[in-house]
Amino acid sequence: MTSTRVPPVRPDGPARTARPAMAPPPSARDRGTRLLAALFLAPTVAGIVVFTVVPIAGSVVLSLFHWNVIDPPRFAGAANYGEVFGDATVLVSFRNTLVFMVLAVALQLLVALVLALAVNGRMPVWLRSVFRSAFFFPLVLSAASVSVVMKYLFNQDFGWSTGCWAWSGSRPCRG
Repeated sequence: MTSTRVPPVRPDGPARTARPAMAPPPSARDRGTRLLAALFLAPTVAGIVVFTVVPIAGSVVLSLFHWNVIDPPRFAGAANYGEVFGDATVLVSFRNTLVFMVLAVALQLLVALVLALAVNGRMPVWLRSVFRSAFFFPLVLSAASVSVVMKYLFNQDFGWSTGCWAWSGSRPCRG
């Protein structure tokens, strides 16, 4: 026999459910903040749309046509996709790419996790500092090497940019 649980009776009547509180209408300050946020986000959103969404949409539209750039495009519909996915070489390349991607990502995550656990494990502080420096060194080295190359590239006396100015017949800018 199963027992059913009866809710306790409140002295002032049956239990009432609380209504969710209504959010107050946005104030002028909230509207201004939202407008400012939209203005700050607008250039980024515009860049994403112009440089990512529009080219992808254009590629999808162009993929539905037979076009060699010289002759006018002829609508092909999904025939191009059928041709691509019907080719055994393309399917093998898709499979190889997928396998490589899965293995590479899994291996990189595994190595990163093992190294992070090793560095944060039980070891002397000086050894932990050595490992952390060794892992961080490539990041610092790449920035330093780029700055050295730029220093020589834009050197006022013998840099590549100075040579280009001299070759063009102009005189280089002196700071």
